[in-house]
Amino acid sequence: MDRLGFFKHGLSALMDAATTVVGMKKAVESMAEAVDEALSNIKTDMCLHLPSLDAKMYEDAKNTLVELAQMGYTTLEVGGYFGDTIHDQKVAVFNEMVRSAGLKVVAAHLNREFKAEVVEKTEAGESAQCKPLNNDEEVVSEAPKFPAEHQWWTEALDAVKTLGCKSVTMAKVPAFAPQDAKLMAETYAAYFERIADMAQERDMKFCYHPSVTELKADDGESFFDLIAQKCNPEKVFFQIDTFDALEAEVDIFTLLKHYKGRVLSLHLHDRGVVCDSGDIDFDKVVKCGYDCGVQNVIIEQRYFTLPPMNCIERSLQNVTMLSSVRL
Repeated sequence: MDRLGFFKHGLSALMDAATTVVGMKKAVESMAEAVDEALSNIKTDMCLHLPSLDAKMYEDAKNTLVELAQMGYTTLEVGGYFGDTIHDQKVAVFNEMVRSAGLKVVAAHLNREFKAEVVEKTEAGESAQCKPLNNDEEVVSEAPKFPAEHQWWTEALDAVKTLGCKSVTMAKVPAFAPQDAKLMAETYAAYFERIADMAQERDMKFCYHPSVTELKADDGESFFDLIAQKCNPEKVFFQIDTFDALEAEVDIFTLLKHYKGRVLSLHLHDRGVVCDSGDIDFDKVVKCGYDCGVQNVIIEQRYFTLPPMNCIERSLQNVTMLSSVRL
């Protein structure tokens, strides 16, 4: 029984006692109905980053989803989109599995690396070919092209929209040399804004999830900071991972406050079971997140100290016990 159910159960027991003592059965029944109505809009939405269970999803997607719902998860952040399939299932089939399990998809991770078309200098000055933007060779670059990426994002965004997604997140920027950071940030800021526009057309928001490397500061400024400065704050939002912030030696509270209103979701992520390591004060992080405009907290598992489903279940139990987690 969740905390909301426990509260209502206890309240019902108290009301039964009151009717016996004062004989006001009708009044108490009316009060119970009023409480039920007042609490009807309060839901315990526990979200799982589904790529945490990639192997289980490949083995038995349908029963894995059912088991997650039985644990108490209610919503999902999906990933692994490849040409009309998601988590190795046709999008329509996956959608039906999710609905049958009593779950909802609210977010998705979609990754598509951007490579600009550039013209390589040769002795003849005539040869042209497509190369990554951060290539070390001397190049003459025109405005970045977008046709291949545009087509992919059109299909991917349309697919996750059918699942009910409210936001999409990209968490993959290719490796780059330190001297190329500003150029890469400028390129990806423009790329993110284009994706954000496409997402907005479908009533979804776009988020960027920085990695450990992208969060680490170099001379007081990180690649994430460069991206944040260059992106339109009304278009591009962020998803911050608690363990990535820890590994990058970033003060997550300062980060959340600095980007207040721009961090839409948190990945609650630990060394193993969430909340077990003691290295992160998750209660304080979630409270700070909510105070700074975070809308969703999402459990993620990358490291397993127990069998995957046991880790996922224990993480859920630990998170639901946090006083800062809203019912």
